[in-house]
Amino acid sequence: MPKYLIFFPILLFMITSCGSREPSGSPKTEQVRELTLMTHDSFAIGEEILAEFETENGVRIILLPAGDAGSALNQAILSKDNPLADLLFGVDNAFLGRALAEEIF
Repeated sequence: MPKYLIFFPILLFMITSCGSREPSGSPKTEQVRELTLMTHDSFAIGEEILAEFETENGVRIILLPAGDAGSALNQAILSKDNPLADLLFGVDNAFLGRALAEEIF
């Protein structure tokens, strides 16, 4: 089994936990929500898996490769007041303390 599939359930949880960008009280539309996922450059997911996930969940995932794990975290921290992405994938144990200290999650 490819390594990235181990983290797919985590990604699924993160995406389904995200609220819509619509203001509360606004009528629901049939528009597909776009979610930007910042990842490290070595993140890989099969096109078929991504397409199936998007179809089943009514979302469009925009992948934003951001360098290695440390670079991606730095970009997320530097842009936390105006985030570049809705989700960040690729923070490991070595960087988790810094991510939590910077309150980016």
